[in-house]
Amino acid sequence: MLTKKQIQRFQKLQQKKYRLSEGLFVAEGEKNVQALVQANYSVEALYSSLSQAEWGCETISEGQMKQLTFLKNPSPYFGVFKIPVADQLKHKGLVVALDGISDPGNLGTIIRLCDWFGVPQIWCSLDTVDCYNPKVVQATMGSLGRVSCLYTDLAQTLEQTSLPVYGTFLEGKALGSLDLASEAVVVMGSESHGISDAVSPYVDQQMNIPKYEMSNPIDSLNVGTAAAIVLAAFRS
Repeated sequence: MLTKKQIQRFQKLQQKKYRLSEGLFVAEGEKNVQALVQANYSVEALYSSLSQAEWGCETISEGQMKQLTFLKNPSPYFGVFKIPVADQLKHKGLVVALDGISDPGNLGTIIRLCDWFGVPQIWCSLDTVDCYNPKVVQATMGSLGRVSCLYTDLAQTLEQTSLPVYGTFLEGKALGSLDLASEAVVVMGSESHGISDAVSPYVDQQMNIPKYEMSNPIDSLNVGTAAAIVLAAFRS
C-alpha cells in the first residue's frame, strides 16, 4: 500500500541532493519503465493506475498517481529505480563527450540520439546536468536503459585518451570536408558558451556545421540538433 510518507519520499527525488542521498531516481511512462526493467535496473518500487498493469506494478488510484507524478499530465506508470554503479570509461568505439550541457531536454535528446546511432557511452563534464533528473529521464524515452552517462573531469579524461578527439567550433573545418575516424571522441559544448577553455586544448580536430546561407542571421544550432547532424556524419 502506498503511504503518504512514501509519496513524500519519492517526491523529493525531483532534487539532485535527495537522488544522491537515496541512490534512487524516478522514471515515468510505459516506454521508460519498460526499458529500465528490461535493462535490469534494480527496482525500488513500481506503481500503475491501470487495473491490469505490466511488470508486477502495485495498483494505485489516479488520485495517488497525481500526487506522485512530476508530469503535468500523469502517465499510468511510475517507477522508482536504484542508480546503478557507474561503468568504467571505455576508450574505444565512438564516444560522445558533453561539456557543460545544462538543459535537461537537450541531454535527454542526446542520450536518445546515442541510442539511435549505437553510441553506448557518454562522458559528461561534472557541470553537465544530472542524467537522472526526471526531465532528462522523460526526454530519453527509454534510451537511458541502453546508454550510460559517466561524470568525469572531462579535460583530464580527454588528455588521457588514445582516441582522436573531435569538437564542434564555429571556426572549425566544415564537417563534410573531414575524414572522420570510426573510433573517436566527439565533444559537444554547452548551449550558450560552446566548448570550454579547459577542454578545447584537448580537441585534435575542430569541426563545424556550415550554414547553407551565410547571410542568414542565425548564429548557432540547438546542441541536440547539432549532435544529430554530427553523429549521422560519423556513422555514414
